[in-house]
Amino acid sequence: RKNGLDVRGHVMVWPGWRNLPQPLKAHERDPKKLRAAVRERIRTIGTALRGKVVHWDVLNEPYDNHDLMDLLGNDVMVEWFADARAADPGARLFINDYAILSGGGGTTPHRDHYDRTIAFLLEKGAPVDGIGLQGHFGTSLTGPEDLLRLLDRYGRFEKPLYVTEYDVVVDDEELAGDYTRDFYTTLFSHPSVDGIV
Repeated sequence: RKNGLDVRGHVMVWPGWRNLPQPLKAHERDPKKLRAAVRERIRTIGTALRGKVVHWDVLNEPYDNHDLMDLLGNDVMVEWFADARAADPGARLFINDYAILSGGGGTTPHRDHYDRTIAFLLEKGAPVDGIGLQGHFGTSLTGPEDLLRLLDRYGRFEKPLYVTEYDVVVDDEELAGDYTRDFYTTLFSHPSVDGIV
């Protein structure tokens, strides 16, 4: 921040048992205490870092990490966004997931779930300010035409899109460089894309 760089907060809630902080796991058998503890965590970290981060990933990877929603219901996600807004009103609030842009084109259960989750949050009035699309790429690189179709799909929610966690893990450095050039060109050609991290 002293050097003029923006800082993103990652992550408030990663709602799977394997990714929860240990103190939250202690409430696994008591849904009421678990709900309160997660909400308190959001308030605590959001308040502690108020004004110091420009974005918060409020909800991370809900497709694979849904244990809390299974136990507490989907409306709890709306509460988390409301708590995050109250804790840090100036930060832009994001949902974030992987395997949305990577893996080639077309429809997948993961992409469909992300679409439904975003629609649910917006329909319920959750203060979602942006959509995070993790950018982990391996051997199955998604071409520009498919990337644009995916950006159109999530851009229809009229929220800024950010590619988060961008990397290309392939052995061929020239291919990685060429793909990164084409990826950046494609992404920044789309009006919904605000940034790549």
